[in-house]
Amino acid sequence: MSRAQTEMIGLAIIVLIMIIGMVFAMKFLIKEPKILSDAGDKQVATAFLNTLLSDKLEVNECKVGVELKELIQDCSTPPELPNRCADNTITYCQKAETVIKGILEGSLKPRKKEYEFYLCSKDLKNCAPGKAVIEDVSNQRMCRQDKTQVIYPLPTEYGTVFTVLNICTKS
Repeated sequence: MSRAQTEMIGLAIIVLIMIIGMVFAMKFLIKEPKILSDAGDKQVATAFLNTLLSDKLEVNECKVGVELKELIQDCSTPPELPNRCADNTITYCQKAETVIKGILEGSLKPRKKEYEFYLCSKDLKNCAPGKAVIEDVSNQRMCRQDKTQVIYPLPTEYGTVFTVLNICTKS
């Protein structure tokens, strides 16, 4: 084998080693950033509920200039009392559910966070899937034990209404 051939083989081996090294370096350097940490989930859930409940609504077909919290509190009105929006087509609960689902889908889904949201009346025992007044779950598989939970009670003249937000911490 001539000296030129030996040098070419050596150069090819060096280039191959560099390519393999770059592939491994890229694997470790280019990681998908984690948007929220587990510790941050509690803060996000708390801030989300506080903002959600204090958000002013301009819903012409229901109530104008009220906070979502008031709409939710009106949702706890007994069925025999007036609990329908001004146009009489939907109830306060239905309107609150539409607004809440839209906000959840626009804020937590883009962050790839799976969640469960429940609005429950009377007591927390009713905050189970299928028993809540309003229920929104981002996937069919419920959060098991791996979740961050925030509960926000809203007192009304007909009892306490509980808003519960669970952010799933493991997929």
